[in-house]
Amino acid sequence: MPRVLVVEDERPIRALISLALREDGHQVEEAEDGEAAWERLQANPPDLLLLDLRLPRLSGVELLERLRQGGGLPCPVVVMTAYTLSPSDRAALDGLPLLRKPFDPEDLQRLVRAAVEGRRRTRR
Repeated sequence: MPRVLVVEDERPIRALISLALREDGHQVEEAEDGEAAWERLQANPPDLLLLDLRLPRLSGVELLERLRQGGGLPCPVVVMTAYTLSPSDRAALDGLPLLRKPFDPEDLQRLVRAAVEGRRRTRR
């Protein structure tokens, strides 16, 4: 069962995302801000990181920068946002998949499945 770390500061949105992923057969872990996500990623990287860009304590962009400085992304990342991306945000994403909020739970499930499957193929 693939493990997904959902990093979203808004509890109701985090709960809906987690429910959709559990219904699709994923094990879900949650973090409410970038610092909590950083700690979880250091302890035990998941199979996929589902990351909101606008977070307290450490933004999604700052978390990505910290991960890249520490040797690279430990797992595939899908970024979520409801906001228009600034040029610096776009540069920080560097081709990562972007899911615009609000989104259909089925679109979320398809994107997560594809990212997890892509990781499995590259590990073979």
